[in-house]
Amino acid sequence: MSGPHVFTRGKAGGAVLSGMPALAPLEGVPSMSSLHSAVFSADGRYMAALDLSPAGGGARVHAVGGDWPIVLRVERPAVTAIAFSPFATFVVTWEKLVDDSDGNLLVWRLSDGSVASRLKQKSFARDKWPSTPWSADESLCAQLATGEVQFHDGHEGPGVRPPIARLKLPNVSKFQLAPSSQPAQRIATFVPEHNGGPAMVRVYEYPRLEAGAYVRQKAFYKAQSVELKWAPSGVGLLVLAHTDEDKSNRSYYGETSLFYVPASKEGTEGNVPRVKEGPVHDVAWSPMADVFCCVHGFMPAVSIIYNAALQPVFRLGTEAPRNTVRWSPHGHLLALGGFGNVGGGLDFWDVEQRLLLNSVDAHMTVGCEWAADSEHLLTSTLFPRLRVENGYKLWAADGRLLDERRIDELSEATLAPAQAGAFAKPKPRQPAKPGAVGGASGAGAGGAAAAAKPAGKYVPPSRRGQPGADAGFDIHAYDPSADRDGRGPIFAQRGLPVGADPADAGRGRGKGGRGGGRGAAAPSGAAGRGGAVAAAAATAAGAAAVGSGEGGAATSEAAKKAKAVGKKLRQIAELQEALDAGKVLEKNQLDKISARAELEAELAALTVTMAEEAKTGLWR
Repeated sequence: MSGPHVFTRGKAGGAVLSGMPALAPLEGVPSMSSLHSAVFSADGRYMAALDLSPAGGGARVHAVGGDWPIVLRVERPAVTAIAFSPFATFVVTWEKLVDDSDGNLLVWRLSDGSVASRLKQKSFARDKWPSTPWSADESLCAQLATGEVQFHDGHEGPGVRPPIARLKLPNVSKFQLAPSSQPAQRIATFVPEHNGGPAMVRVYEYPRLEAGAYVRQKAFYKAQSVELKWAPSGVGLLVLAHTDEDKSNRSYYGETSLFYVPASKEGTEGNVPRVKEGPVHDVAWSPMADVFCCVHGFMPAVSIIYNAALQPVFRLGTEAPRNTVRWSPHGHLLALGGFGNVGGGLDFWDVEQRLLLNSVDAHMTVGCEWAADSEHLLTSTLFPRLRVENGYKLWAADGRLLDERRIDELSEATLAPAQAGAFAKPKPRQPAKPGAVGGASGAGAGGAAAAAKPAGKYVPPSRRGQPGADAGFDIHAYDPSADRDGRGPIFAQRGLPVGADPADAGRGRGKGGRGGGRGAAAPSGAAGRGGAVAAAAATAAGAAAVGSGEGGAATSEAAKKAKAVGKKLRQIAELQEALDAGKVLEKNQLDKISARAELEAELAALTVTMAEEAKTGLWR
């Protein structure tokens, strides 16, 4: 199957790839090497991108398919952002405002390429783009102004005529239209704390926009900024509030709070109940149901699916270093990742079957996105966030690695969406077999996948082979009552290996009952990247010992280098264990962890060199 298209941008320029699972550049299409920052329309019919060609520059819009004809050229070299309206009737571009400009926010009609309107917008914020959002049916278009939200006829676009309605709200700083206009178009607004008063989120129903006409409101403190996340059906929204400072000094990244606000007078309102202390790392609604997944707590974090009544529905395994939630477009699969300053683990879940399909190593991931067919997941290591191992990996829905390509200075990897119904819901998956690999071919694929961990029940080593040991525990079972102590079920308490028998608590621990010392049992995170680093370090130490020879003979240069690399890898192993345990690391420490792959490759080369030297008798 061909699957959705992927736009990539690397040092050599832009390209559109197709042909999943083995992606390759499209042939017979106009040159796209000069394109940058591509965005697809919601139905996947068009692709807009900034054009960096020296000849003209600006932006251009391609119709997806065939020979990808250009349907709109925007010959304005200063354009830095571009977006579509929901039905791709309009294209909006933004450029820096200059003194003599008659407008820097331009609205283009895609049908004839004409400029529908020009507006002035001094500042640009990525989290508020597009700044003139349309309702899902394009009947309304809204715009934030000083002390109010303005509404325009969506079929004409903003700025053509005076607003048809205004929601006057002093100090309003953010708003969000609900994705559904049934039974009415709802609008969520946010007013930050002001003069000692609390922050306020209110829900209105268009066209009832008079003062005090809100349907629901939520007042709270500790909210310097918020993310407003509507449920797909518009039944309510999640409010993720952030502060820059944590007054308890427990988190370098400030404090977070998570509230649920119904969009009608009925429904449960309040804080989302959390079973573990700590920040909310990520929260996302299912695209097909009114349930959401929340990853929270000091590392290792807890991942739980809740319904709109704020009841825990399903706990996704045990505590683990995870901070990213990605739902598949059909809503039956969910990917949980631990990216950024976390270890790089990636779990594939079938939430309908409540089944863990696979756990893989996706270290150094920056971007993570499902394809529209819900059959593929694309992860990418992007420049300049990371300057090594830039490229992408394409995974099957069960966690098998299908394709892996290195692209020098890859800065973008964007998947095209698709029209509703374009792809049927995939059949239920079964857990991938350990060591299963995809059929990727071509340069960079490597022909190997990340090792898969078998799903199922864990049996502690001390109990293996004993009667009844196969009972283990079910990682899919979740009893909310077991979380009343705030630490999660007994088998998930911090300090125990995942699934370990509570009777094993304290064994192999160092001073003060804490793990992590030399000779202590490795924490659960060490079974992933930390364990691999430690193993590599041990290999280096052994190789260097062989290089010294019996009787203390002088080592070769390769052995000396291997010993130094082994020392670095042992340091990385200790840092990785600290990171997996939730400790905040300095930038130079994170840089050391990111160099792991290079050091392991260097160690492998040195090991080969030492083996050759041993054959020739150099160490004798």
